[in-house]
Amino acid sequence: MGMRFASMMLPGLLLFGCARPHVPPSVVSKPTEPRTAEELVATLEPLEEISDGMVAVNPYLSSLCVGPSPEMVAKAKKQYGPHAMDFIRVSMNPAAAQAFRVKTSYPPGAAVVKQKRTGAVGGMIKREPGYDDLGGDWEYFYAEAGGFLYRGRLDSCRSCHTATRSTDHVFGSWPKGK
Repeated sequence: MGMRFASMMLPGLLLFGCARPHVPPSVVSKPTEPRTAEELVATLEPLEEISDGMVAVNPYLSSLCVGPSPEMVAKAKKQYGPHAMDFIRVSMNPAAAQAFRVKTSYPPGAAVVKQKRTGAVGGMIKREPGYDDLGGDWEYFYAEAGGFLYRGRLDSCRSCHTATRSTDHVFGSWPKGK
């Protein structure tokens, strides 16, 4: 019985002895960069505010000592587009904030977000090279307070942002704390 028991136990011991020790599967952490515009709009975290609070995006109209006339507003809207009479807060994710500070091209995954007083959120996420050569490989998005989301290679965004090719299609100096 001892020999028979040993002959039955030996294969079991060899199998257990040669088996890898139990190692829990590695925890896959969620990427810190947004994968979609919807995800970015839904969380808005962790973003670093780059602007110093709400800033005027049309310095000419906001600097007037009197309220602008309807004609002035119409002219500004024609020249500056949808941002002619608005104030925005500019925030960036860590990848974008780093590129912004050192004044270099933004890496894929960098995200810039503009929050308007109205609750609307607009922004851009840098995508892999080849996503949109004309638009600097940025995916633009806009979400109104009611939840409408427009995203992709938006001509309304690209047409303005192409003027800032030298800064990788990103507007503003946004000197925080000044």
